[in-house]
Amino acid sequence: MDTGPESVDADVCIVGAGAIGCYLASCLARRGLSIVVLEAGPMKSVEEQQIGFDAIHIDRHYHGATSGRYFGVGGSTSKWGGALVPHTELDIGTSDDRETDWKRVVSVVNDHSTAVLRALGYAGKVNFNKYASQELRQVGEALWNAGFVPQAGLYLPVSRKNLRWLLDRDFEGQSSPRVFFNAVAKTWRFTTSAQDRSRIVQLDGVAKGRQQVSVRAKHFVVAAGAIECARILLEANSASNGTLLPRRAAIGRSLGDHLSIAIAAVATTDAPQAGIAFAPRFSGAWMRSFRFVERQRPPGAPRAFSHLVFHNTGPGFAMTKELVGALQARRIPRVPAADAIRGAAEALRFGFSRFFKSRLYIPKGTPVHLQLDMEQPVCSSRRLELSNRLDEFGRQKLEIRWAISASDESHLQAAAERIIAKWRCAGSVVPRLEARALKIDGTKIYDAYHPVGTCRMGDDEEAVLTPDMQVRGVDNLWVAGTSVLSSAGSANPTFTALCLAHRLAERLFRGISRDQSIILSATVGT
Repeated sequence: MDTGPESVDADVCIVGAGAIGCYLASCLARRGLSIVVLEAGPMKSVEEQQIGFDAIHIDRHYHGATSGRYFGVGGSTSKWGGALVPHTELDIGTSDDRETDWKRVVSVVNDHSTAVLRALGYAGKVNFNKYASQELRQVGEALWNAGFVPQAGLYLPVSRKNLRWLLDRDFEGQSSPRVFFNAVAKTWRFTTSAQDRSRIVQLDGVAKGRQQVSVRAKHFVVAAGAIECARILLEANSASNGTLLPRRAAIGRSLGDHLSIAIAAVATTDAPQAGIAFAPRFSGAWMRSFRFVERQRPPGAPRAFSHLVFHNTGPGFAMTKELVGALQARRIPRVPAADAIRGAAEALRFGFSRFFKSRLYIPKGTPVHLQLDMEQPVCSSRRLELSNRLDEFGRQKLEIRWAISASDESHLQAAAERIIAKWRCAGSVVPRLEARALKIDGTKIYDAYHPVGTCRMGDDEEAVLTPDMQVRGVDNLWVAGTSVLSSAGSANPTFTALCLAHRLAERLFRGISRDQSIILSATVGT
C-alpha cells in the first residue's frame, strides 16, 4: 500500500476502499488486471470529521452521513454487523414506477449470489428462505400462513466482517491492488468527442499535505458510498460547467434510507419462547438470523421487513461485543478488569451455547421487541447539493437535505398495524406481541444506515447511470454501491450492491480483455 505522491497507470482506478471498493478491486486483480485504489481515509477506518469531510445538514441532521459512514481501508465494514441478505422477487411490483429497475436488480442478485458468497468464503448452500423454513418448522409455517415469508440472513464471521481482508490476502501470482491512503479524489480530467461523449483520461488525488497522486486508467469506478459517490459526480459535473453528464441526470436526488422503529414488545411471559424459536443460529463461523417479509403488500405500500431484537445488556454480552468489535476494527480491546470479572461467567455461557448448541445465548429476562425497517419512498426533495463553502482540501462542502415526511410517518403507522395484525394471525405458536405507540421524532434508532438513491441507475432521462451502472454520457466512468438503487427495498442493501459489483467486474474484465485482443491482433497483422 502506498501514500504518494506519484503518477501511475492502471487498467482500472477505483475511488473508495469500502465494502464495494475492496470487493471490486479483489475481483479484478484476481483476473489479472492492474488496479489502483484511491482511499480518502487512512489505513484504519475513521469517522468523516476526522478527515475533514463534515457535511452541512439542512433542516434535520442525517446521521447516516456521520455515525453511519467511515473512511479508511474497509470503510464502514470496520463497524457494520456483516449482514448479507438478498433483495428478492418480493421487492418487485405493487404499482411501483420502478418495477423494471427492481426486476433487473433481483435478476442480478439471483445470477451472482453464489459467486459473491464464495468470494467471501462461504461454502454452504445459498438457502436464505429454505433455511428459515427448516429451522422454524411449525412457527415458520404459521407465519407463512399469516402472510409472511420467513428469511434467514447470513452474517460474516468476525474475522471477515471488515472487508479489508480482501486486499490483504495472497493474489496467487497476480499483482495486488495498489492502494493510496489519504488520497481524496479532486480533479477529473476528461476529453469530449464530436458525438458529445466524454472520456476520463486522468484523476488527481490530493491529501491534506498537498501530496498528490495522478492516475491514468482505462476505466474509473466510483465506489465511495452513497453520499460521497454523489458528491464526486456533482463536483466533476460542476468542474465541466455541467457538460460532463446529461442535463436532466438527477445526481444526488432522492436520498433514501430504511426507517427503523420498534413497533411492539414481546410479552414478558413469552420472551423465553421467543428466544427458543428465534435466537440466531450458527452454521460454522457464520451466523443466521431470521426476518419476515410480507408475502403481499398493499398497492403503493413501501417495501419493508421486520425482525425480533433481543436487548441483552448483561456484562458478558457487553464484554463479548467489545472483544468482537476490537477484532473487527483491528484495534486493542478496551475491557476494564472489573467488567471482565463481572462478565466472565456469562461470556462462558455465550461460548458454550455458540460451540455446543450452535445458537446465540439469550439470558433469561432479556427484553424482546419486534422491529420494523421500512424504506423511504422515492422523493426528490431529499437530496445532496454542493455548497459555496470549501473544506480543507479546497472542495465544495456537501449540503444534505434529509427528513422523515408526514407521508413516511403515515406509511410507518400503516405498516406497523398491518404487520402486528398478521403476526397475531399466526396464533399461539408465536410469542404474543404488545403493540406500542410509535415514537417518530425524525431520527433513526440503532446504528444501521442504508443510504441509497443518489446515483440511481435506469432507462429514464433522470437516471444518473445506465442499467449497467455506467455514468450516462461518459464512456469509461462507472458507479458501484448502494447509491445505484432507487430505494432501500426489503433487505440490507450491501449484499445486493456486492452482486452488482460482481457483474460489473465481469463486464470490465471482458471489455478490457477484448480491447487488448484487438490491439494484439492489429500488432500481429502489421
